Amino acid sequence: MTDFENGLESSERAIASAIATRFIALAEPIRFGVAQSDGDREAAYRLRHDVVIAKGWARPEEFHHGLEQDHYDAEAVHLLGWDGQKVVATTRLVFPTAGRLLPTEAEFGLQVEPQGQVVDGGRAIIDRAYSDNRHRIFAGLLGYTWFEMQAQGFNYLCGAAVPAMIRLCRTLGYQISVLGPARQYWGEQRYPIRFDVPESIPQLHERWEHIINQQ
Repeated sequence: MTDFENGLESSERAIASAIATRFIALAEPIRFGVAQSDGDREAAYRLRHDVVIAKGWARPEEFHHGLEQDHYDAEAVHLLGWDGQKVVATTRLVFPTAGRLLPTEAEFGLQVEPQGQVVDGGRAIIDRAYSDNRHRIFAGLLGYTWFEMQAQGFNYLCGAAVPAMIRLCRTLGYQISVLGPARQYWGEQRYPIRFDVPESIPQLHERWEHIINQQ
């Protein structure tokens, strides 16, 4: 069995937080926050629907009132990125609960270690008009995700990703563990993955030392 960090030293947490802060800043003028109202959550579901249809992952008639939802959404924490009043990015966090599988565990038929210490991140969507080859908004979402995880005492994140996204996250400096074979999930062949943030600290520091030194 793999041994996992139970926590981070304050210096390690400072490194991860400095990088997350920089990622959020690089996404400006997009601002990030947690969905606070039914209207916020509906905007997230509508954006998810619009991108899913545009990518051909599903047909419009599969959805109710133009909203893409599943049974995890009601208890998930939904993170949003706004350009002014317009929601242009979203992802959701499902926190572990005793006796219940995380979405990635249920979909891929596995258990993500360390049990009870991993947050499930999914349904990450960027409005196609706001996508660019620098992936600034995606990185901003990752940064904001880190702070929401930390606020509840978590250091590990799992999810499902296409190979290009795995490569991007590794380029950013994250240690990504591929947990099993790919399956058709949410319109594409995706691999179950875990962001090993505590184990990523050395390479994150090396990759982003110039940013950390500016803090």
